[in-house]
Amino acid sequence: MLVLYFSGTGNTRYLAEAFARQMQAPCHSIEEPLNFRRLLEEHNPIAVCYPIYCSGIPRLMRQFAAAHRQQFLGKQVIIFCTQMLFSGDGARAFTDLFPDSWFTPICGEHFFLPGNLCNVLPRWTYGPLLQRWERRRLWKKLVRTCDGLLSGHPPLRGFHPLSRRLGQWQRNYLPAAESRASSGVMVNSDCTGCGACVRSCPVGNLKKEGDFILPQDSCMFCYRCVNLCPKRAITVAYRKPVVSQYKGPLP
Repeated sequence: MLVLYFSGTGNTRYLAEAFARQMQAPCHSIEEPLNFRRLLEEHNPIAVCYPIYCSGIPRLMRQFAAAHRQQFLGKQVIIFCTQMLFSGDGARAFTDLFPDSWFTPICGEHFFLPGNLCNVLPRWTYGPLLQRWERRRLWKKLVRTCDGLLSGHPPLRGFHPLSRRLGQWQRNYLPAAESRASSGVMVNSDCTGCGACVRSCPVGNLKKEGDFILPQDSCMFCYRCVNLCPKRAITVAYRKPVVSQYKGPLP
């Protein structure tokens, strides 16, 4: 087994690494400079983990799937998504990136963790109390999922026709949300030009020129820069000031 993931601010990394430990499998971020073609060819099944955006799949994971389509052919695939509230068919949506019957989805599950829109959501929705509760809930579901995989009766969440309809309804808003975020990065005067956002951006949307950070209009809405900026000087799409930040699940 091979576990691959994309994570914006740590939720999906936490899930992927926890699952990999339970299953004693190697685990890698798709951002790592690795030969993923070789890794995918050498392993079966493949576990794919990603956060869900408007019931849709993050752009970087979509690009990864397109670039490695041939390596997924005939594989058994486990699909996990992390979400704050509801996605409908968040796990099943990954199969839409491939032709029909390209691979066999043997397990699909949705895991709840706090959202990272730190200047949009109330602080309590990603505070320590809720984080601990969500983490306990995640572990209970993860143990059940692993037991199901090992016993041959894994869950297949999100594959019901009703789930698909609900997911598609939410995905109708994804293009507009991505378009708004793409050119919606704003860096205010509190920025010191430290470059933390430049180094952490998964799509190279931020460039440093002198003491200034310049957006390149290709933001994918992962909110990593908003949550990591030491001066809370960045916003994406929403202009509400960043009062607190979500840096991923508590240890």
